[in-house]
Amino acid sequence: MFYFVISEHFDAIGFLLAAKSIFLFGNLKEAKDRNLTQYVLIGTLLSFELATAVGVLVEFCWNFC
Repeated sequence: MFYFVISEHFDAIGFLLAAKSIFLFGNLKEAKDRNLTQYVLIGTLLSFELATAVGVLVEFCWNFC
């Protein structure tokens, strides 16, 4: 995620999110544990958001500082 933001490949971010969601959905559907499913999905979204935010911050500082 961080690399894609820095290199401005925003289309790859969407592809990565879709691919990760498809793989997680298949694995978590078989687990039948709702708490684990929510924990993994929220953790994935938070890690993607953190990587994107850090990438945007670094890109901003790189261009304007």
